[in-house]
Amino acid sequence: MAAPRRRLASAPESQERQDLLARAGRAAPIAEDARGEVELPDSVELYLNEIARFKLLTPQEEVDLFKKIEHGRVLSRLSELHMAETGAPPTNDELTYLLLREMAYCLQLIEDSSAIRGFPHGHRDQIRPPPG
Repeated sequence: MAAPRRRLASAPESQERQDLLARAGRAAPIAEDARGEVELPDSVELYLNEIARFKLLTPQEEVDLFKKIEHGRVLSRLSELHMAETGAPPTNDELTYLLLREMAYCLQLIEDSSAIRGFPHGHRDQIRPPPG
């Protein structure tokens, strides 16, 4: 259910009325009722008019933005770990090394868990499709 609209007594060409019209994104005058009161947009309508001015992200742009944020988090975490160990910020080479070390650790975990579940053990090039 929509929120009731606020009412403001009509004030011909007042600055307040012009400001309200500008904030509501309306160029045309707001309708007046028989009592000379002006209907003002509610807060939801003002919000929707405000956000309509901005371009939304496409689904692909959302995914790309998420990946950039997540990659930044990973690099920040690795930088913090390096700072805790050495007391100095890591160079790009050190960050690359730390990232590769983490990836190797994760791959080892995946390989170990595959062996536990009975999946073939080894690298991708060693896994052959069944004869068919």
